[in-house]
Amino acid sequence: MIEQLKGIHETVSYKTNTHLRLYYNSENEHYPMHWHTELEILCPIHEDYVAICNNVRYTLNETDMLFIFPGVVHELPATPVGKRIIFQVDGNFLNTIHDVKTIFSLMAPAVHVSAKATPELHKKIFPMMQEIQKLYTEGPLLYEASIMSRTLEMIAILGREYESHPMTLHMTEGVSQSNSKYNETMTNVCNYISIHCSENLTLDQMAEYAGFSKFHFERLFKQSTGLTFYQYLTQKRISYAEFLLTNPSLSITEIAYRSGFSSGSTFARTFRQLKDYSPSDFRSMRKK
Repeated sequence: MIEQLKGIHETVSYKTNTHLRLYYNSENEHYPMHWHTELEILCPIHEDYVAICNNVRYTLNETDMLFIFPGVVHELPATPVGKRIIFQVDGNFLNTIHDVKTIFSLMAPAVHVSAKATPELHKKIFPMMQEIQKLYTEGPLLYEASIMSRTLEMIAILGREYESHPMTLHMTEGVSQSNSKYNETMTNVCNYISIHCSENLTLDQMAEYAGFSKFHFERLFKQSTGLTFYQYLTQKRISYAEFLLTNPSLSITEIAYRSGFSSGSTFARTFRQLKDYSPSDFRSMRKK
């Protein structure tokens, strides 16, 4: 499936005269760590499938969907049996829409739409994925426009759901929404972090904001998100920094401070650790 890979950067080969690529994939092949500028949607049709995004493991049951956002490093372990849809759409095109760019940065690295955990959301989105597959396969007049329309509608639905229930969309393997009686509090905490990620937030401050002891808050936060408080905060800062990097008038040092890092060197080191490329590389790729 990966046709052009330089280092860990994949260049996606679109269908002729489109900004789209869809595979009906049944290969027993391991796709190593890689990233690309496309939005990728995985949807197992027969048997389960596993994806690893930024070191977070997602197990997808049949008809589940995983939205992997542009620039996210991910890995797809080999699966001996099964079939799945792998749909990729030009992220540079999608990012020309300001609302889409913003919601991508907030929902990164990935969103799992599960038939079990989020049934109402799944009922809205899975039929659109089926329509996209049919349109792509049959290729009627203006099929690319129709596919883009459905893709944007799925993103809009996810964005509205994220605004109301961010924790629901960021559940990872082994974390059950029903097991936590603190979902509303954790949702408020995540919303607060997303809005104030560039500020000097500390674990003690957020524990006080949530009304828990530091150690109790730390445990609940990890249980709810699959990440520690500082891992989550760092991811949000890097996502915000990616948005700032699209502005050529800002220096990388200024972006470092604006996105909440104490120095340019700390920002560059952290950015490379999470993305496997530097802020300058990211800016150059965006410019191209």
